[in-house]
Amino acid sequence: ATLGNIVIDGGSFALTTGTDGVQAENSLIINDGSFVIKTGGGSANASVRTEDHGFGGREWGKWGDWNSSVTTTEEGSTSSAKGLKAGVTLEITGGYFELDTSDDALHSNANVTIAGGEFFITSGDDGAHADEVLRIEGDNKFRVTKSYEGLEALEVVINGGEIEITASDDGLNAAGGADGSGFERPGAGRFGEGQGEVTINGGMLTVNAAGDGLDSNGNLTINGGTVTVFGPTNGGNGVLDYGG
Repeated sequence: ATLGNIVIDGGSFALTTGTDGVQAENSLIINDGSFVIKTGGGSANASVRTEDHGFGGREWGKWGDWNSSVTTTEEGSTSSAKGLKAGVTLEITGGYFELDTSDDALHSNANVTIAGGEFFITSGDDGAHADEVLRIEGDNKFRVTKSYEGLEALEVVINGGEIEITASDDGLNAAGGADGSGFERPGAGRFGEGQGEVTINGGMLTVNAAGDGLDSNGNLTINGGTVTVFGPTNGGNGVLDYGG
């Protein structure tokens, strides 16, 4: 349980991969370095699926449908094509990142912490996804110019940084959203009604979303910072969508 860790303190990395760019079974910790990563053919290779949740058609990225090189397991699931991926903890304290991914750019099956660095992200799915807590703080510049959802987790906490999100669905999504848009989509969390929380304590956040700007299945709390939301453009969505 203590194995499967990657720690990077510097260097220059140019990675073009069919599946994950950097993957740690346990913890992936990056303190510095320059990273240019393209996975699964890039964000342009993410296929599109449309569903109707009662508010008209909704589109999301689903990597693999248009990729003939995708591998299939005995269970029939396709391989992951995430940029930086951890099984438990993904922590970034500094560095320069250009990530063009057909799946999530940043992903953890538990927690993601971004405490520094400069990010330029184009994603066929989420800009950053954590099954549990996604935390952004410190001195960072985090730009997602293309995504299905910009930031997605059971709990999203923003304490600082300069964050710009462009999303074809929700900008920030805690636990799939009250409208159910996050459910059934590959890689989305499956949480109960009322679970999920968005807390903004500081920083500068700009969201341009076709779906909900800030979407929480539970509570949505803004204690500080500057929040600007453009959109939504889809019917049935709101600038703020919260269930608590």
